Amino acid sequence: MVRLQKENKFLNIPYALLTAIIGLATAVAGLLVLIGYQFDIFNFKTFGLGAVTMRPNAATLFLLSGLTLLLLQLSQSSAKWLVRIFSLLIILGALISLAEYVFTIDFRFDDLLFRVTDTTGFLSDPSRMAANTALNFVLLGLVLFVLSLPGKSGLWFTEFCLVTAFSISMVGLLVFIFEDRKSTRLNSSHTDISRMPSSA
Repeated sequence: MVRLQKENKFLNIPYALLTAIIGLATAVAGLLVLIGYQFDIFNFKTFGLGAVTMRPNAATLFLLSGLTLLLLQLSQSSAKWLVRIFSLLIILGALISLAEYVFTIDFRFDDLLFRVTDTTGFLSDPSRMAANTALNFVLLGLVLFVLSLPGKSGLWFTEFCLVTAFSISMVGLLVFIFEDRKSTRLNSSHTDISRMPSSA
């Protein structure tokens, strides 16, 4: 029988259960966006937060992140190896998007699943996830990979990555709230809001 790892409690909720709930919510969020693209359900693609949709690649990485969080709670060695594989896929996918920004190269990675059309008129690359979202995925992927390793080494590194990711999400959310939406090309509000629980 599958057993969850023993954890301490937060607000009388076991950490393992809390993490599993966050992982499930994250995976469902990514899956809903992908369903939204498949069946052209606009509210699924935006969570009702405006005209800017979550990118398919970002939704896929959300789905992988959620599944990885769930797998991380299992004690089997096979689950740990799946965590490492999924973590590396998350990091790789995010790094490709960052490389497209840095080197202004289109690897056609953004249109692998669905092709996004710009309905706002101000996005130069409508299929590409925001740069801050991609950076957060790199940080989260690194955290998940380190947590799958045996022992307690790397605690300071995971804390640094989580604090950095949370800070980036907060900045993006504040920009979305207080600035004109057309000035937030580097920000994707729904990914910032969705990522905050995973970064906390």
